[in-house]
Amino acid sequence: MNNNLVPDERYEYLEWRPSRWRKQLSIKGRKMTVGQFVYAMRAAGWDVAEGARQYHLPLAAAQEAVAYYRRHKDLIIEEAEAEKRSLIEGGYLREPAALSR
Repeated sequence: MNNNLVPDERYEYLEWRPSRWRKQLSIKGRKMTVGQFVYAMRAAGWDVAEGARQYHLPLAAAQEAVAYYRRHKDLIIEEAEAEKRSLIEGGYLREPAALSR
């Protein structure tokens, strides 16, 4: 059973994908979680309309993703932090090493 949806939450453009640890929803037809979409938009400085254009999504899909993010921000932040910890613990560097001249 998908415990990520509150009974009154229904989505046209988002879906749950089975995962060992992720609980947030993903964008249908994409290998992208809502968090990945929102963080990519922020990093690029895009508004919702530009995010939809850049990812070839209907504007309604981008708006739905942002609304979901706002409703479930704590979960999405928690998952991003868990992923960072896992990468660090696995020996992956988050920042590139300084370049020698």
